[in-house]
Amino acid sequence: MEDSGKKRKVNPDSGQGSRSFGVLKILAVAIAVLFIVVVIMVAPLITQKLPCGPTLWLTKLNSEPEYYVEITSEELEDFPTLQGLNNKSTYGHITELETTSDARDRILDLISQKEAKLAYPFEMWVRAVVWSTDEVPADTPPYSELTAKDLDRFPSIKKAVSQPDRWYGISSDEWGIFLESTNGYNEEYGGVFLKLGNQVYYISNTYDKRSYLKIGDEYYEFSIGLVG
Repeated sequence: MEDSGKKRKVNPDSGQGSRSFGVLKILAVAIAVLFIVVVIMVAPLITQKLPCGPTLWLTKLNSEPEYYVEITSEELEDFPTLQGLNNKSTYGHITELETTSDARDRILDLISQKEAKLAYPFEMWVRAVVWSTDEVPADTPPYSELTAKDLDRFPSIKKAVSQPDRWYGISSDEWGIFLESTNGYNEEYGGVFLKLGNQVYYISNTYDKRSYLKIGDEYYEFSIGLVG
């Protein structure tokens, strides 16, 4: 039997571990609370720098597009976002203009009303991109070779090739005949590869609605960026 008179040995350091753990726990909670406070204070500053509304995308063009609507100087007075656009943009580059949802809707409504008065003899848009010049790269997908005379059968394709990287209206009939006269649609690349002379072009189409505007003396391709 254990002698009740004997005193148990007590390790003087036996409580140190639990006390240290408690201190670390309190320190961790304090750090977490401090982190939350910092996030709450900094968050408004970060969100102020982020776009909080819709963005208008306008690309200045170096030539008159086939179809466009004109925003008059009187109408421009109702849209401060578009004022001074010529000084903000450069040819071929997208200019982003932040606006409000209300202003965006009013601009779209004005453009839609004007476009409704135009007669669009096409259902889609087509664009040509230069794939290569001179020597054809070995990794070029299968392509068709047409002459300038052959291209006369496809006026919309001819326009697109004459000014690459621009969208032109094309009827579904012309696009269908064009596909029949080439190797057809390349599903992997989403378009047609065409060789004219020493150049190879990548021809693509889209049904996406595109708007072209005349503002002042300049022409722009117009679309909506971030929707808010």
